[in-house]
Amino acid sequence: MKVVRLNSLPRSRGSCREATEGGAQQSYVSCRSPLRPLRAHLPRRRGEGFALAALGLLLVACGSQEVEAPAAPKVTTEVTPPAPPMPKSLTLEDVDFNSYSKGLAKFTGLREGQSRGEAIDNVRLYFAPEDGNTIISTSQSTFEREDGAVLLFSAKGLPDDSVKAEEIYLIVSGAEGNQTLAAYGSRIKCHRGENTTEWTTALCP
Repeated sequence: MKVVRLNSLPRSRGSCREATEGGAQQSYVSCRSPLRPLRAHLPRRRGEGFALAALGLLLVACGSQEVEAPAAPKVTTEVTPPAPPMPKSLTLEDVDFNSYSKGLAKFTGLREGQSRGEAIDNVRLYFAPEDGNTIISTSQSTFEREDGAVLLFSAKGLPDDSVKAEEIYLIVSGAEGNQTLAAYGSRIKCHRGENTTEWTTALCP
């Protein structure tokens, strides 16, 4: 029997088996060549490589994009303007009795010795418009004291072409409920003349 040495055969990746030919006269080893890759037996489509490459680039591009977070909404804070300062309250010390004239108040019908109620009625009647259609802005401040009271009346928008504002003060004395007029005076502001913003005791032109 002829023996074939396996070492003398070329090495290859595959399967080898021993066979006998012609009975036991000859022996040999046959080796099967390795299988071709599976891709070699599959039909290749035109443009397959390009499509795969393009798909890979698309996946890489999509994976590398960063998703931007939505911007936070802007919060607008409304600023409330500060409240205007409260007007200063009139005090008795603010009243300058020297700037009033008793002679200018002679048209009011006031006279010393009148009761407190009569003096107040005279002033209100004096400021009341004659036609009843004119709107006059009037105000009254009262300062009560232990021995009497001081009353201050003012009027704006008078139906007069020369006098635009007037103030009258009353000083009453005596016990509460039995007070009489002790002093009074008046001052005015003019529509025309050299000074139309300050109080005066002179007649308006």
